[in-house]
Amino acid sequence: MEYPFLTAAAVWAVWNLITFGMMGIDKYKAEHGKWRVSEKALLLSAFLMGAVGSLAGSRIFHHKTKKLPAAGPGGKCGGCSIFPLFSSGFLIWKETTGRTIF
Repeated sequence: MEYPFLTAAAVWAVWNLITFGMMGIDKYKAEHGKWRVSEKALLLSAFLMGAVGSLAGSRIFHHKTKKLPAAGPGGKCGGCSIFPLFSSGFLIWKETTGRTIF
């Protein structure tokens, strides 16, 4: 893989778009009385990699701004996520040491 950081950034961006879309779909379903996206799925998606998309979706769609426990000013890990931090650290370690896990 020639550009690991570019690939990681692309995956992160796509995941945030998906999370943003989940917020929009859930808002639409809430307004129309349909079966909704579970709160667990929304929180898990935000926690793994989609904090920025979830925060943007909350603000743009005015959705889950009071109900989600992570919706406050410091919510959703302050706009960061666990997976990008871990994967970036792993890629830096791999590039500097030249080793892989497997």
